[in-house]
Amino acid sequence: MRRTWRGQKYKLYTYFKEIGGEQDPTKAKSLRHEEGRVLDDRTGQIETWRTMHFNPEIGWTGPDLQDLYDCMLELRSQNTPEDMSDKDILEHVLGCHSVRLKGWARSPTIDTQTDIPDSTNGRPTYTELCAELTAMKNRLHEVEGSLDECRQVLRGQGYMPPPSSGLVSDQSSGPAS
Repeated sequence: MRRTWRGQKYKLYTYFKEIGGEQDPTKAKSLRHEEGRVLDDRTGQIETWRTMHFNPEIGWTGPDLQDLYDCMLELRSQNTPEDMSDKDILEHVLGCHSVRLKGWARSPTIDTQTDIPDSTNGRPTYTELCAELTAMKNRLHEVEGSLDECRQVLRGQGYMPPPSSGLVSDQSSGPAS
């Protein structure tokens, strides 16, 4: 992937130098390379992923890659780049482990790390943890109540002995006092 992107960047940079873009950047903006793409075209990380997994001579390099690519294109057509970036689409389709594309910078963020609430980084907030703890305690009390009912039914039918005192006796030392 890195080699593909590096080659593309090099091609565009040499074209930029040939047309005199270093001396006149406005000229470089007006004379687009034939392989250069406009921003509303299907460019970016999704197309970089496609170039890595699609060979024009043999087709897709894996069995399900065509379906994954179609799913990516469908998500791209349904969402604007502001709503769902290429990286977000790759994460959604491929999973988080597959989205590190070398040569691409991190997704631009406006908020700093201190501006982001704790729940957005994957960790629950203190109030969320307290609510979950309360729910678990309530669930525990319900289960303990159901267990006591089961024990009473079993004792009533003679399948379970009545509760003993809390003292444990050692048979070799005699009865508990």
